[in-house]
Amino acid sequence: MLTPRLLLRRWVPEDAARLRAILGDAEVMAFSDHGPLDMASQAKWHTDAMSGAGEESPGRGVWAIEERASGAVIGYVSLKAAPERLGPDECELGFRFARRSWGRGLATEAVRGVIEAAGDTEVVAIVDPGNTASVALLKKLGGIMQRDVMLEGYDHPDHLYALRRGLP
Repeated sequence: MLTPRLLLRRWVPEDAARLRAILGDAEVMAFSDHGPLDMASQAKWHTDAMSGAGEESPGRGVWAIEERASGAVIGYVSLKAAPERLGPDECELGFRFARRSWGRGLATEAVRGVIEAAGDTEVVAIVDPGNTASVALLKKLGGIMQRDVMLEGYDHPDHLYALRRGLP
């Protein structure tokens, strides 16, 4: 999938070394379930992403985000069914970006592209309310906070935002 500045594509073996700046960075992973991933966990994540884990239906999966001008992999965006966390018609949006790409509108561009490509699918995102950058991005794209979601092991609820196709 192409956006003006990005290529969203499947993961390839050569991408493994590029994950450290994303999945291994404590600041990038500050709001993830388990914090930054060690090298073994990054390798498993990469293998799962390449194999198409979570792609039960077309348009689902985890895409590498490559900056078209430089060819650098700067993050990932995912769209997955999560029946243990969501309703039967909802797909969960996820994304992470290397710090060097923050503040340039690239996350907005990538997420907008995935939402538009999702068609009529109900796209939602579960986000820690303290993750102000992600909350701002979701609101910028027309996300509406629908409900609290209490995840196992958490001491506070996350917020579930609904994103509709065709919004800002």
